[in-house]
Amino acid sequence: MEVRDRLREIVASVTETQQRNILDESLLKYDLIITSISFIKLITLIEDEFEIQVEDDDLDIEDDMSFNSLCLKIEEIIRRNQ
Repeated sequence: MEVRDRLREIVASVTETQQRNILDESLLKYDLIITSISFIKLITLIEDEFEIQVEDDDLDIEDDMSFNSLCLKIEEIIRRNQ
């Protein structure tokens, strides 16, 4: 399974949204309603799933991050940790 598909599953579980409703352009904070607390849960699940460490400056919920941006950042972190 691709990173993007696995991330879509994780985001769907945190937001209780159907995967088909999570589009590349969906904004985490505004479209998927990810709060600061759910963002922490999301990052924890991502770290566990991909066995990586996401640093505080890698991702920020205050940035109007889209699902696509999240995927690209996580893919970059995975490559960095290989």
